[in-house]
Amino acid sequence: MAWSTVEEALGLKEMVRNRDLWKALLAEFLGTMLLTLIGCFSTIGWAEGDAKDPYMPSMVQIALAFGITVATLAQDK
Repeated sequence: MAWSTVEEALGLKEMVRNRDLWKALLAEFLGTMLLTLIGCFSTIGWAEGDAKDPYMPSMVQIALAFGITVATLAQDK
């Protein structure tokens, strides 16, 4: 099968004209960004006061943060 133009070969016409595709791409980008930010922030510990005994989150807390984030972002309308 031979393509007549580069746009046809790469499928650029479908990308430009299809609003649902752009909507899906934006949703995927935002979901991945939020998962990364919330998940990575859940691993950061902090120190209060003189930092002799800094607080570090446990593995369960980190896993719950990732799991709740995924469950929240994967909800349907």
